[in-house]
Amino acid sequence: MAFTTSHASNWHPITWLSHMADCELFGLNPGAHHLVNVLFHTANVVLLLVLLLRLTGELWPGAFVAALFAWHPLHVESVAWISDARMC
Repeated sequence: MAFTTSHASNWHPITWLSHMADCELFGLNPGAHHLVNVLFHTANVVLLLVLLLRLTGELWPGAFVAALFAWHPLHVESVAWISDARMC
């Protein structure tokens, strides 16, 4: 289903796989779905900080950019989709 389904004219199989795994593991518990998204976002912030440290060698500018990304993710629709937990 994840590789053949599109929603709102978008094809995003990794998002569907993640959503399907959340539904299998947690059912319709939106708190658990949100926790998984927060963990993914935290991991991305850490990866961004490590990347910026390796590219620039500067801690504080990289930490500032990573903090901005942590505070406001670039793609907020993935966070807003927590309301679609009913699609399990």
